[in-house]
Amino acid sequence: MYRLTNQTQNTTTTYKNRDLVLQAIERENARVKHLEAEGLLLVEELDKKGVVIYQEDIFLPFEGVTDSLFLKPNTTTALEPSKKAKPFTFRKCSEVKNDQEPSSKEKQGLRKPISDTTFKSETSPKSGSLIKTIGKWGAGLVIVVSLMLAGLSTILIFNQTKQVVRLSQQVTQLENLQSQTGKLDTFMRYFLPYYYSEQGDLGDFVSLKLDLAHQSGQLQSVILETTSQTGDKTYQLTYILAIKDGDNRSQKRLTVTVKEQQQAPYGYQIIKEPKLTDYPN
Repeated sequence: MYRLTNQTQNTTTTYKNRDLVLQAIERENARVKHLEAEGLLLVEELDKKGVVIYQEDIFLPFEGVTDSLFLKPNTTTALEPSKKAKPFTFRKCSEVKNDQEPSSKEKQGLRKPISDTTFKSETSPKSGSLIKTIGKWGAGLVIVVSLMLAGLSTILIFNQTKQVVRLSQQVTQLENLQSQTGKLDTFMRYFLPYYYSEQGDLGDFVSLKLDLAHQSGQLQSVILETTSQTGDKTYQLTYILAIKDGDNRSQKRLTVTVKEQQQAPYGYQIIKEPKLTDYPN
């Protein structure tokens, strides 16, 4: 069974077989040619239940044999009915020479099967899914980069903080050393005459854990060379000494380790054996 819809005149006719619908198309094509107008037909092939199994648009007028325009053989795929095209307005051929649309054969060549439309509609969600996936990856990458930058910033701030703390400690240590240097030098200048005197008592200057012996010779001069802090309340002082031993005169470098001790008579105690070497060697 076939159904022929004249979309220009908005009429629909049903035919029992192929020959009848071909004859109806030829008659309508001859009529449109005579009027020098245009038209659009929708041909549908129906099964026994009235379901459309094939459809095709035919633009009028056309040249050639009607069989070559529609109802292709061995077509069994059921198709969804297409939307009816808007009715054409009959116009004289002389009125549309400049804006004339392509011929019926060209239009039929440009038409795509409904199956193509179905295919596109099926693939478009995949494209949307791909775009969403790319968007998610892009957002994830931005988050990762942001976290990396934040981590680097945190590391830089942490390192800068450590440097500031270290510098602050060094400044505090230096200020403390400067304030202690005068006291330490005074303590050492009391200690050295006793150290180079056989009768001097070293108990007030030396830690109880240290057994310190006197040095021979007579102390001639004392020059403070360096002062440094080596630990908590612990300092190291270096002196250049001029020593006279009989007729011999020599210069020595004496390095002493002193620790602050509140209970000591002079507030400090020598906690290590002094190191004596020749100067300037």
